[in-house]
Amino acid sequence: MNNDSQKITNLSQTIYQSIAKKFKKSVSYVGKIARKERTPTRGVGLDILKEIESYRNKD
Repeated sequence: MNNDSQKITNLSQTIYQSIAKKFKKSVSYVGKIARKERTPTRGVGLDILKEIESYRNKD
């Protein structure tokens, strides 16, 4: 893959996809945390929740 197509692929990711990739977790896991179907209390789950909240606070 050339560099331009990699840039386009990276731009087309959703927020959930980019967070999942950053923390090496599945997109569905990130989505469950975002929808409050899972309530993380420690570890990576809590870090994901903080990342999601930082995106929410940008608006």
